[in-house]
Amino acid sequence: MNSVVRSFVPPATTEAENEDIALRFYRAVNNGRIESFGDFMAADFVDHHSQPGRPAGLAGVVQEMRELTEAFPDLRIENDLVIAKGDLVTVISTSRGTHRGPLMGIAPTGKRVEIGSIDVFRVRNGMLVEAWHVEQLLQMMMQLGALDRTG
Repeated sequence: MNSVVRSFVPPATTEAENEDIALRFYRAVNNGRIESFGDFMAADFVDHHSQPGRPAGLAGVVQEMRELTEAFPDLRIENDLVIAKGDLVTVISTSRGTHRGPLMGIAPTGKRVEIGSIDVFRVRNGMLVEAWHVEQLLQMMMQLGALDRTG
């Protein structure tokens, strides 16, 4: 009878460390430090829900977040629930901000918006390497008056 001996390889980071790495993303956004993303996101970061036409990797995330923070200069993201499991960190958040710059072809409205989102990050070797996310964009468009609520 052959037995396979598997040696235990400890994870590069603990779940608590992975949680902290993921939360650095939100702290950077809230503090207007988009340029610091490279400190905790891999250059070849994979955004599974990237907008069409965006550059791949970290450059695409930086571009998207710059556009978002230009549209909502007072953007604040509140983390409502954070769950770390293995190399994955799930964050449920509420974002709030005032529409002061162009966004997806919509001229500034001066309206406040509040939307929810769910992000799932994968952490490897102390860096964010992958993400899946869902935002309530329909709700945001309705709050901006870009869509008719009466349908």
